[in-house]
Amino acid sequence: MSDTSRRQSGRKKGSLTARRTASGRASKGFEALLDEMSAAMTRALAHEIDDEIERWLRKIVLALDLDRSTFWERASADLGFICTHWWGRPEAPKMPPNAVATRVSPWLTAKVLAGESLIYTGLDGQLPIEAPELRRFVEAYGPVANVTMPLQVGATVVGGLTFDKYRGPRDWPEQELRRLRVVGQIMASALDRKRADLQTRELQAEVTLAARRSAMGEFAASIAHELNQPLGAILGNANAARRMISGEKSNPGEAVAALGDIVEDAKRASGIIRRVRALFKDGNSPKTVLDLSVPLAEIEGLLRSEAGVRKLSLRIEVAPSLPPIMGDRIQLQQCLLNLVLNAFDSVAAANSQRREVLVRVVQEKAGWVRVSVSDSGHGIDPLVQGRLFEPFVTTKPNGMGMGLLVTRSIVESHGGKISGKSNDDVGATFSFTLPTSRGRLREERAEA
Repeated sequence: MSDTSRRQSGRKKGSLTARRTASGRASKGFEALLDEMSAAMTRALAHEIDDEIERWLRKIVLALDLDRSTFWERASADLGFICTHWWGRPEAPKMPPNAVATRVSPWLTAKVLAGESLIYTGLDGQLPIEAPELRRFVEAYGPVANVTMPLQVGATVVGGLTFDKYRGPRDWPEQELRRLRVVGQIMASALDRKRADLQTRELQAEVTLAARRSAMGEFAASIAHELNQPLGAILGNANAARRMISGEKSNPGEAVAALGDIVEDAKRASGIIRRVRALFKDGNSPKTVLDLSVPLAEIEGLLRSEAGVRKLSLRIEVAPSLPPIMGDRIQLQQCLLNLVLNAFDSVAAANSQRREVLVRVVQEKAGWVRVSVSDSGHGIDPLVQGRLFEPFVTTKPNGMGMGLLVTRSIVESHGGKISGKSNDDVGATFSFTLPTSRGRLREERAEA
């Protein structure tokens, strides 16, 4: 072999070695990227997954020198998929918001729903003849090279994922396709977790609303009783005012006083109705800085009226100078209603001479407020002591066993804890703690 041939052969070997070395470095780099992505998606809370998906679409596109990637979530049967996230280079076409897959290609939508992928490296006759609408779309708007793959959890397709190249054809080596499938698996798991969390929240909201409406059913008698008082007073004062004005000896001064009483009683009746409407309200009000005595004061009239109907004593003690909390007023009203109504039921079932319920709100220690509801009932059945907050656990003949479960869920969503135990003498006490607004802020800073 001549010196020239040896030099050329050496250059070829050196070039091949350099390409292999570069390919190996790129492979290791992408493997590390996948590890980082998997860890990030696993750590992300359900409400953070959308931001993580967009962040990793960008990283994958840049790492593989692609132009755009789109993320599609499973929708209804007639829509197939809706594009919820995408990232592309400035020169890549922008995706319209909430693009619908069936409008792009019913054929491709059906293919992905069946768990199949579409891969092409260029536009030279690689698109299927049986999908003319896809060919027309790609030739007009689409990428020169593309990978479209399903996102699956087990055998269920939960979404779709595309990787596009617009600047020219591109090969998709099998090793790279395997890595893109891993990307899809990671994102599918994250999407499934997000959907499960959303379904749990929706179910929890439905159960909470059902429990609230059930509680309102128990208030029917006390609401009627409380409304009858101002309405009766209004009727009496109206008749008196009419006599004072139309009689032979009219008394304008007393008529004005009667009309003033009518106005005050009307305001009182309006306040009762306003409290009832708040308890029926769908959804949650936002968490705000809140004095815990506010939700208690708003339902106090209803609670006292119910106590009067049941012929028992209700005592409410709120410590002075309580620090505010960060809370949802409507949800905290639900907690108080559930616990106090349970206490009323316990006292009624005990059928004893002592018929008392005590609600106490105190500052337990720095950064925490404690709410306790004590009764003089029959205490907690030892058979259910350890399962008080589990679903469908109840000692009431007609109970569903959901009230305490809902109450625990609300308390824990506020960062607190709840417990229940029998008292040493009679009855039981249920208590829950809530962090003050300053305490909650310290916790959030520590977590960050």
